[in-house]
Amino acid sequence: MNNTQNLLSQLKDIHQPQPVSWWPPAPGWFLLTLLILIVSFLLGMIIYKLWRRYYRKYFALKSLNRLNLQYQQNHETSIIAKTSTLLKRVMIAKYGKQQIACLTDIEWLIFLDYISNTNDYTQGVGKSLLTAPYQAKMEPKPELFTLIEKTFKRCL
Repeated sequence: MNNTQNLLSQLKDIHQPQPVSWWPPAPGWFLLTLLILIVSFLLGMIIYKLWRRYYRKYFALKSLNRLNLQYQQNHETSIIAKTSTLLKRVMIAKYGKQQIACLTDIEWLIFLDYISNTNDYTQGVGKSLLTAPYQAKMEPKPELFTLIEKTFKRCL
């Protein structure tokens, strides 16, 4: 028994292991962080593009409605010219300057027919976009603004 107590006295207390350090984290945390960053970036890009598209459409329609009200009050051909300019600016913003800026006259109307999936620009009321700036007086054409609004809603 003496021998047993002697052996027991030689034992040391139990030591707890060192606490686990928070750094460096396991490789899975690095992968999760990278995945979260990539998904956040892609989500941000999608939201940015949708927001930009919404504002482009909103301001285009708002400007068109303002011009329509001016035209209903005055019936001036200069307002049709401003509407044509607005239409061209919106299409340049949507499709790029290289493709749109060089289009004039009938090519411009053919392009508008193509994107609006109609022939109202080349064979209908849309012709007034080309002829109105050169006329002193013109009969009221409210259907032109309706056509342009449909085009905006379709392509924006």
